[in-house]
Amino acid sequence: MNRLPLFPLDVVLFPGELLPLHIFEPRYRRMVARCLETDRPFGLIYHDSDRSGPFLIDEGRVGALAGIEQHHGLKDGRSLILVKGMGRFAIHDGLESGEPYYEAVVAEYEDEPGPRPGLTARRQASIDLFRAAVSALRRPSPASPDFRCERRSVVSTGRVRAGGPRVAAGSPGDAQRGGPPRAARRGLPARDRTAGPKGGRVMASGKPQLSRHGIQVARTARYYMMGGSGDGVGEAWFVLHGYRQAARRFARRFEVLDAPERIVVVPEALSRFYVDPSPGRHGPEHRVGASWMTREDRDNEIADYVAYLDALAAEVATTAAPSVRRRVVLGFSQGAHTASRWVVLGRPAATELVLWGAGLATDLGRDALAAGLNGARVTFVRGESDKFRDRREEEAQEALLRELGIPFDLLLFPGGHEIAPGPLRDLAAERP
Repeated sequence: MNRLPLFPLDVVLFPGELLPLHIFEPRYRRMVARCLETDRPFGLIYHDSDRSGPFLIDEGRVGALAGIEQHHGLKDGRSLILVKGMGRFAIHDGLESGEPYYEAVVAEYEDEPGPRPGLTARRQASIDLFRAAVSALRRPSPASPDFRCERRSVVSTGRVRAGGPRVAAGSPGDAQRGGPPRAARRGLPARDRTAGPKGGRVMASGKPQLSRHGIQVARTARYYMMGGSGDGVGEAWFVLHGYRQAARRFARRFEVLDAPERIVVVPEALSRFYVDPSPGRHGPEHRVGASWMTREDRDNEIADYVAYLDALAAEVATTAAPSVRRRVVLGFSQGAHTASRWVVLGRPAATELVLWGAGLATDLGRDALAAGLNGARVTFVRGESDKFRDRREEEAQEALLRELGIPFDLLLFPGGHEIAPGPLRDLAAERP
């Protein structure tokens, strides 16, 4: 298993194929810079947003490892790169890492061994159909109008596309010759997609223009509580689950904290989805999980869950005893980024911030962190064998907190990416 940045694009990159890309979105500029710095590939995975909607990191999706062969940086921060297909991967799980681009845990993808009945016939049928279509396009018909289309290229999120039929990143002949696709070699002109009003985008000439709008609606959020059966409640814990998890199941991991003097509140993220894949309809046997956010419309999603958690904290405050002096916000994995944003951008009145299995959201600025974490005790909890750990990011965040004068603690335990009862008891036994 490896951690891999993802670049969704409506093109297929074959192993050994060369593909030129124009990188201009800020998030993918950052991704390319990280790949160049670490000399690692990124994952190019097919996605057509016009047909499929927002990109979803589904388990089992197959993509191509794209190694950067050549890089040419432009003065305004854009870059032109040439990538080569280095093999294939399959998505195992998605990540909410705090980076503006997509990331996932992936595994090497290999073809199934042995013969594949029917595959040869299907391949030949596809080739015959393609050749027939090309032949029909080339054959003039006196009964049909003369459509003469000017060749042009369009640059989307990174792909250079020439006019005419295209089934993948390039033809097999291009890969054998070791050069980029024909369209790139001809040096066709390129233009950027232009943002339309209100963030919408202008479609190709002659097509309708789409503009994006937003509307606020009421939602019913779900949360669970345990503990707090006594009159002398002195602690309130808000624990935020990770990606693909559900609050009810997540709450079971905190039963070791159940005590009369402590309230444990387990909110559930607003975006639910089926975790288990199904070839047909989903039924009661399929698990449902939730996500705090995706990178689609991220600013509004962050604002929505901060407002939701603020409202939850206000509601819990009306039922808790006024003697509550310890307010802990604990986030696990994706929930750690959510917890850090809530403490910094919201009003939880937290005395402690516990980041378990992940760190601070990297989109929080220095000034916001200095103000939002003032007076809060920060604790990083990390499993020594956690396969999702990023040592470089951990060191960078620890150095940042030291620069800002924000004290923090580090709690290591001999485990992986999980909530373990031992560290929980240690946290509960500590007092600010």
